[in-house]
Amino acid sequence: MKPFNIIRKTLYWVAGLMGRHPILQSILDTDLYKLTMMQIVYALHKDKHVVYKFKNRGGTTFPKGFSDELRLMVVLMKNLRLNSFEKTWLKENCPYFKNEFLGLLESYRFGPDEVLITEPNPGEVEITISGPWWRTILWEVPLMAIISELYFYMTEQDADKSLMLKNLTNKAWIFAQHGCQVAEFGTRRRYSFKTQEEVIQLTKLSPSVPNFIIGTSNVHLAMKHGLKPIGTMAHEWFMGYQGWVNDLVEINRRALRDWHQFYDGQLSIALTDTYTTDVFFHAFDENLARLYDGVRQDSGDPIEFGKKMIAHYKKLRINPQNKTIVFSDGLDAETATQIQEIFEDQINVLFGIGTYLSNDVGVKPLNMVIKLWESNGVPVIKLSDTAGKHNGEPEAVQAALDQVEAL
Repeated sequence: MKPFNIIRKTLYWVAGLMGRHPILQSILDTDLYKLTMMQIVYALHKDKHVVYKFKNRGGTTFPKGFSDELRLMVVLMKNLRLNSFEKTWLKENCPYFKNEFLGLLESYRFGPDEVLITEPNPGEVEITISGPWWRTILWEVPLMAIISELYFYMTEQDADKSLMLKNLTNKAWIFAQHGCQVAEFGTRRRYSFKTQEEVIQLTKLSPSVPNFIIGTSNVHLAMKHGLKPIGTMAHEWFMGYQGWVNDLVEINRRALRDWHQFYDGQLSIALTDTYTTDVFFHAFDENLARLYDGVRQDSGDPIEFGKKMIAHYKKLRINPQNKTIVFSDGLDAETATQIQEIFEDQINVLFGIGTYLSNDVGVKPLNMVIKLWESNGVPVIKLSDTAGKHNGEPEAVQAALDQVEAL
């Protein structure tokens, strides 16, 4: 085990005081959808208070001292800030960000007191994040990236770089041969920032690796390597509405309408499965279906989803060939190419692929999430198209399932 001693911790503190961080590279080392949601939450729901909780889906046993190290990383995050170059880049490359928001982001500082980290039993970690929604919304992605990188470092699980290159080369040729367009979505469960960046660099620079990546969800890497930052909304955009709306169909409808009106048709890919896709279809009427450029699938059977989505568009007298599906649920090359072959002549197809790219280095990736738990004092839930991915208090989940059953 690598020594986590006073000298190393002191170096971390000095680095923090100098405005540097041992893991995170930038406040933009996060997924784009956290920033797009932060902007609209600040504009429309500034007074809403929320709670997030960490869920260790894979039952990972964390090493001794992990909680202490993680607390230190959280404290050091207060040193991250948007610099003038980053602000200018956002203004020039992300026109959907308003000047008021860029000013807000420039003044934003992470508040470590918003994060409570406890160790109820040896090897366990519990994390609760609470505070104003617009402030706490930025914690999820960088905190998960830190948890993942710190875990592999403290357990001395080294990346096999030759295996990574071999695997990346093989999958790149498969994607290229099948015409798959892929956005890199790997920030939350990456092996490390360095590995995630190497994946992007190899696809751009290595003659043996075809460039199949059309963009990345990581804003810092997009800026650094001249890629398009990709993302719109996450499940929490819909989940937050449970704090003041009870009906699941109406939540979908209002969240989608508010989003489209605020962004005036930009960032127009709708997430479908917060309360199951069947509930989404009840809200996604002809008006919304025409307004949105397409949808994102994040759970369930992708083939079944694609068929149902195409049928829904046709039912609404909309040509599916003018719309897009972004498939983003734990994809590998085999599944992506199968989806491409089935749907490429019926609807536009894109892929968002994360862990399979950023953590394919010979270790077992962590299976974890940080999800919204309360909104405005109300327990919130997430129902996906995969039963094992339901999230929330059991009573609240069951009440939502009963509501779905009654539709």
